[in-house]
Amino acid sequence: ELFVNYSEAPRVPHENAAYSPSSGGDCGYMFFGQGRTHDFAYDSDVICHEFGHAVVDGTSALGFFLVDRQGASYDPGSVNEAVADYFAATINGDPAMAEYFRDTTLGAEGALRNLDNTLSCPDDLVGEVHFDGRIFAGFLWDVHEAIGVEKSDALAFTSVVSLDAIPSLAEATETVLATADALWTAGTIDATDRTAIEDAARARGLVGCARVAPLDGGVTRLAFSGTAEVTGSVGGSIAPVQYRIDIPPDAASLTIDVTDLSARAGEYTIHWDTDGPVRFVASRRPPVIADGSLAVGEALTRTSDPPLPRCHTLFFAIRTDNLATAQQTLYEVTANLALSGTAETCEELDAGSPPVVDAGAPDSGPPLFTPGGGGCTCRAAPRSPRGASLLGLGLVFAALSRRRARL
Repeated sequence: ELFVNYSEAPRVPHENAAYSPSSGGDCGYMFFGQGRTHDFAYDSDVICHEFGHAVVDGTSALGFFLVDRQGASYDPGSVNEAVADYFAATINGDPAMAEYFRDTTLGAEGALRNLDNTLSCPDDLVGEVHFDGRIFAGFLWDVHEAIGVEKSDALAFTSVVSLDAIPSLAEATETVLATADALWTAGTIDATDRTAIEDAARARGLVGCARVAPLDGGVTRLAFSGTAEVTGSVGGSIAPVQYRIDIPPDAASLTIDVTDLSARAGEYTIHWDTDGPVRFVASRRPPVIADGSLAVGEALTRTSDPPLPRCHTLFFAIRTDNLATAQQTLYEVTANLALSGTAETCEELDAGSPPVVDAGAPDSGPPLFTPGGGGCTCRAAPRSPRGASLLGLGLVFAALSRRRARL
């Protein structure tokens, strides 16, 4: 069924569009909001995007999230959003999504989103489905440009119907590459096409993509807390993306700063470990296995307890302590590393300290929790139609308007 001029209360603008899977019948629902200045049913990209969700739901029944050893991941929802964006773009022959909104605060790049981008894993991971979906959608559009619309559409659709219900970005990429092998064997694509597909995947960092982003060099990362409904319920309130930084021998102190971008401020605890990503263990309180914890801005030094482990890679997981009330937040993460200014080497340090772990290895182990399939929900309002929305969380609106250059 289709609903236009949708609002959740009389004369209250609804700045979104969404697809909701059926709750018992054969058909789902598409909702197109009546915004304050724009009608979401007026843009063909929006219509094709929501219809793309319906096709994905009918063929693959992709879930919204999974829970693994790092906590809740929204990768399945990111793949879902990416596929909906890709088919809207390829149908209209244009990588810019919904240019109708270019004159609004939603039109950060002259459109809602743009598939012609250079985003990659792990540097551009945020943890939210619409943000991270741009990486996978960009990969599909790269393939579209490299091998042509007919071949790329065949590859994308065949891959979608072959996906597991809750794929990570890395697993979805593996499925695309396996599909490319099958199409090559069938003669649908040639060896040059197959090489171009894999080159595009590797250029995006999607082969073995892991949810651990580097913080070296004082870089600032945009991050998402996860939702109270998912991350707060089954993921221990641990943000979906973790971080890492290499600690040199002359490091004197390290602080992790978190700057809120959302209307509702979060309260955060930072857990750190040197053995790889911080482990999520649902039965523990707090639900992590880590070497130590820090408050935002608290210094980890040579004399702290435990001390700053120099010459090692540190991994950080950020937990939103008040997620139940904050619901979800966007924030920026920065690592501030102070150096001693003296000439020091790793060989001079205690040889008994923990070994360095390869931070590039993908997340290990199967999911610990497997939710049911059938579409996704990114909506926080209890009366909102449940399903895959065009924009998702209300906080994305604020981020788009505040961070146009970054998006």
